[in-house]
Formats: sequence, C-alpha cells, structure tokens
Amino acid sequence: MSALCVPPSAVAGKAQVAYRSRRARWITDPAAAESDSLSIGLRPPSERRVAQDPDAVVAWVRAWHRYPGAGRVEWETRRWPSFGTQEVPMRLLLSGATEIAAAAARGPEWRTLTERQALLFDRLGPGTAALATAIAATHARWLELDEPDFARLVAAVRWLAEHPSSGLFVRQLPVPGVDTKWVSRHRGLVETLLDGVRGDRDLGVRSLPRMCEVAVCDRALLAGAPRIFATSLDELAALPVTPPHPDPGEQGGPARAAGAAGDGGGARRRLRGARAGGRAVARRLRRRVLG
Repeated sequence: MSALCVPPSAVAGKAQVAYRSRRARWITDPAAAESDSLSIGLRPPSERRVAQDPDAVVAWVRAWHRYPGAGRVEWETRRWPSFGTQEVPMRLLLSGATEIAAAAARGPEWRTLTERQALLFDRLGPGTAALATAIAATHARWLELDEPDFARLVAAVRWLAEHPSSGLFVRQLPVPGVDTKWVSRHRGLVETLLDGVRGDRDLGVRSLPRMCEVAVCDRALLAGAPRIFATSLDELAALPVTPPHPDPGEQGGPARAAGAAGDGGGARRRLRGARAGGRAVARRLRRRVLG
C-alpha cells in the first residue's frame, strides 16, 4: 500500500492535534464548538501505486469500509484503465467539537469539560461580563481536579463571593474540605473565578501573622517568659524590654564617668555601634520566620 494512504489507526493522532489546539476556543465560544469541523484527507493511491501493491490497497479500502469511529467517510469513484471503476475513501469529515473529541479519544474529557463549565455558570452566575472568560481561562486547572476537589472549588468561590469581607482566617471558612493548605494550592484559580463573579480578586479573609522565634538570653529582661518562644513582629516590638544602662559611677567610678564625658565623640561612636548591632539582631530575628 502507498505510504501516503492514511489508515483508520491514524485518525486519533490527527484529531488530537486539532482537539488540543481548539479546545480553549471551544470553551470560550460554545457556539463555535458546535459549528466547528475537521476534514482529514485520506490520500488515496494513484493507479500506478495500486499496480505496485494491489493487495495492500484492497486491505486499506476494506479497513475504511469497517471504520467504526466518529465522523463520516466520503467516497469517490475512480475509473482506472487497468483496474476499472473503483470506490475509494477520500476524506473523513468530523462535525462539531463532540465528534472531533471522540475521534481524538478525548470524548470523556470533553464531556467532563462541558458539564463542569455548565455547573460553574449555574452555581456562580450571573456574575460579571468577565465570568465566561475567567471560566475558560482556568479550564485546564479545574479540569484536572477530581470530583471532591471540584465540588470544594465551586462551594468556596460561591461562599467567598457571597461574603466579600468575612474577616475570617482561611482555616475558619465554613466550606467542608477547604483549609489553609487547600487554598494555598488553588488560590490563583479561586481568585480568577472570584474576579469573574464579582469583579475583584480579594478573598476577604485574614492572614495569619508572620511569626519569629525569640530566645531570651537574659531572663531578667522578661521575667516569667519562656526561654524560647514564637511571636509576631508586632508583638515582639511591643514587649516591655528595656536593657539596663550601667551607672556611670559603677565599673570605674567618677574617673570612668569623667573619661566618658570627656570623650564625647567616642561615646557617640559607641552608641551608633550599639544601635547598629541592635538593628542587626532585629534583622536576624525577622529572618527566623516560622512557616
């Protein structure tokens, strides 16, 4: 058989190329999905090629007679001096996204896409004019969710749309199965759909404060506090911690105090150094943030 002839087994690969390139457009425009079509040329052999391998050509024609897949095979009559009048398959016509998906072995996937799209419109609509675009733009992400996660997505977006300023922590959302980890994994998807529903991406929830670890080296500074604890930066700044300042008369008496007083420039440099050291400690504390 001619190497140019397209067998039925090649249909799926050719249809898959069209399906992958057109799927996003079909989701955006359902009317275009129904009116779309794909014609796959079958490249029938010439009389010369039939003469080279007639048995293979007969097998190819019979294979297309038995073709069980989606679409419609178009046949044409060829009149060859050496072989007489023969009916040969010319092309496979696929009409609509459903037939193209079926030929591409993506029928179940396309059915899931259209069913979930309809459900999103039903549960989240009417929304804004951008809802259809948001649903289409995120279709690859919500398609890959399993059924429980997809149900959580719909419920979460709907609840957040109805409660734009709840002020709850994510873990407090009254949506079964939706917690901090779930929102962290799907936040972009939730925000995009929420934007399509009400026109903004704000979840209306509170975030947990950033925490840092604190080690109390001088227990006299925080009597009764744990040796090591975690707190937010705001609470850390509000802690009643005042390092004791030595009496100028101590550790050297009046002479040391006088020397310090007489060395104003050195004292100022030491003070600036102490402040810089304090800021460095604060930066190290901020970097030790708890997840």
